[in-house]
Amino acid sequence: MRLRTRLFQLVAGAVVPLVLLAIALGVSLATEQQETFREGALARSRALMTAVDAELRGHFRAVEALGASGNLAAGDPQAFYAEADRVLESQPDWQNVILARADGLQLVNLAVPLGSLPVTLPDIDGVEDVTRTLQPVVGNVYFGTNTQKYGVPVRVPIFGEDANVKYVLTAVIDPGAFAKLLQAQDLPATWFTGLVDATGHFVGRVPAVSHESLASESFPSALRAAREGWFRGRTLEGIDAYTAFSVSAASGWSAGIAIPASEVNAGARSAAWIIVLGTLASVAIALGFACVHGRSIARPIAQLAASARSLGQGLPVTNPPSYAGIREVREVASALSEAAEAVRDMRDG
Repeated sequence: MRLRTRLFQLVAGAVVPLVLLAIALGVSLATEQQETFREGALARSRALMTAVDAELRGHFRAVEALGASGNLAAGDPQAFYAEADRVLESQPDWQNVILARADGLQLVNLAVPLGSLPVTLPDIDGVEDVTRTLQPVVGNVYFGTNTQKYGVPVRVPIFGEDANVKYVLTAVIDPGAFAKLLQAQDLPATWFTGLVDATGHFVGRVPAVSHESLASESFPSALRAAREGWFRGRTLEGIDAYTAFSVSAASGWSAGIAIPASEVNAGARSAAWIIVLGTLASVAIALGFACVHGRSIARPIAQLAASARSLGQGLPVTNPPSYAGIREVREVASALSEAAEAVRDMRDG
């Protein structure tokens, strides 16, 4: 094996561990940056879901306050209609107020004249949820046939003297109230934020989509696996993204924040390029040094071999100038010169 090959092997032995270390550092950096994005997005999704729950609690309290009406207790639907109408005007996010019996029969609906009732609520399941749980219930976004708008029903039970549910009082909330909460997050324009009801339909989204739209296919799958998490999938626009989500125990709604994968991986990708280019530059420099110094060592050794052959043939041995850079080679050259002189003296004597 030639000396230059040995030098290249020596360089490789020194460079390979550095390359492996650089790769390990690159992977660690990429993982750390993804974790930073993950924790930040999860914190934002929790905060968003907390804000939505707080908004819903405020509407529940307002509906409960209306349910404490003396007109309602006195069984006077006409007087309650006028009172509810005044409350509706004071609530900018309310679209309608509906009073129904426990069997779903409407007694008051501010979207229709009082004389047009009673009729049965189209979403009787929501009333049954209240009568079964005896708790306030938020429904899913739906299109109101009377208001001709999409709304979110917020229902509370009104108990009679026998402690049974006598009425179910509903306020229909404008989904725009929740869209404002999404917009208030002030996230980067390239990110996606969504609020999804229990059926998978969007209550609100930035950028906006129809309330008839369902969340992307990967979103329900993630919700089935955990109440909070981070997954990679595609948005409705087909963009590859990481999504942090949080599910409300109170409403069953879900808040999600999707970040394009290109942004999440951008820092790691830049770091990887720096590591790759730095490693390649280091290897090139090391091989260059090995080539240059290998040549500077191989040439004088070849000259020493020539001197040794001259000594064997009884010819004069000179000390070439290229020996000057390497002390050991210079010493061998001097020894060869001295040996040549000794051989010559012995021959002459």
